[in-house]
Amino acid sequence: MGRLVADGSPEAWESIYLRSVYSRTVISLDFFNDGFVRRGLGGTIANSLSSNWLHGAIAFMALSCVLLAIAVSVILTRLNWSQNFWDCLFLTGVICVSPQTFKGCALDFARTDMLVASGIAFASAAVMFRRSLLALAIILLTSLVHETALIFGAPILAVLLINSCSVRQNAVYDLAIYAVLLTAGTVLIFLAQRYYSAPNAALVERMMRAGPDWVDHSALASKEIATYMFVTGLRGIRTAVCYNLQINQRYFMNTFLALLMIFVYIPILNLTSRFTACLGVAFLPVLFMIAIANDTGRWLQLGVLNLWIYASSLQARGVATPSRRGAYIVRSGLFIAVISIGATRYESINNLSSWLGDALGLQLSDPLAPWLDRCDPDWRAVVSR
Repeated sequence: MGRLVADGSPEAWESIYLRSVYSRTVISLDFFNDGFVRRGLGGTIANSLSSNWLHGAIAFMALSCVLLAIAVSVILTRLNWSQNFWDCLFLTGVICVSPQTFKGCALDFARTDMLVASGIAFASAAVMFRRSLLALAIILLTSLVHETALIFGAPILAVLLINSCSVRQNAVYDLAIYAVLLTAGTVLIFLAQRYYSAPNAALVERMMRAGPDWVDHSALASKEIATYMFVTGLRGIRTAVCYNLQINQRYFMNTFLALLMIFVYIPILNLTSRFTACLGVAFLPVLFMIAIANDTGRWLQLGVLNLWIYASSLQARGVATPSRRGAYIVRSGLFIAVISIGATRYESINNLSSWLGDALGLQLSDPLAPWLDRCDPDWRAVVSR
């Protein structure tokens, strides 16, 4: 992307645009023009950084990356370096070079996932610093970017809060208070978005008008689908499920490989003895999102981040299981294998999943618009202007 930006030619900019039109359309809306719109914080940030469609997307991605790097660095400062240097160094290496973290997110331009990941990481760091109310506030704020902040953030915060409260006599009471506060905040946000957002017709108009005028048929279809999925709520979820079950021939294969990757990261991060907690912080949120949404790879990325945060929290508290030399060899071997099969992108788990899908003759998908025609024949009525 940096090379294309440096080029500065119309062809270079058009290439960036065509690769990001769906994601950038999603963050077209903001709180200034569209009321308290769902997922409006991402668009508010992008549009505040630049009024130019592409410049705003680039600045948004850069800011998201910086915030995630800062949040990860804060967590790393809490690790018990003096007593477990090699374990801490291994955790640092995993987060820096894992094909499911920074590298994976960077390949999917203009998505909100990296900003959501930074919010989850900052909230987790707040719990590590015993600022639990701040952590809840950060998760609720990040949910204004995307609801996955709650789906992935709530489980990891719950586990971290249980660990931090377990040494106090009023642990159950504290956890109940946190649960009530998070639920109340979520309900208030839902009601505010329901009653203080611009009407769907206005949102459709804004999203379809956003961006440059020079769009080809594929880009226009991407904008229409992004708009449809954004404004249709449960109807859009039904359409996504239809795509997964009836059209995407690689859905079950990718689901299996994504969940398998979660299990592979458990020994890599030295979490084998904490298997039950790993199910809660990673396996179940990933499985839930795979069941109701497309883009399997995105949910794997957030699941791996949750596992890394959990492993780091154990290390910070000095309760992580010590690794012997043989364990380091096994963990390193598994991680090298994960790196060797490539990065996770929104539509694929890694290079192995792509190769396996081709070998089995599983088609990627139909072109964008035709599968919507099959899953929701009246979908164009939603985006017609």
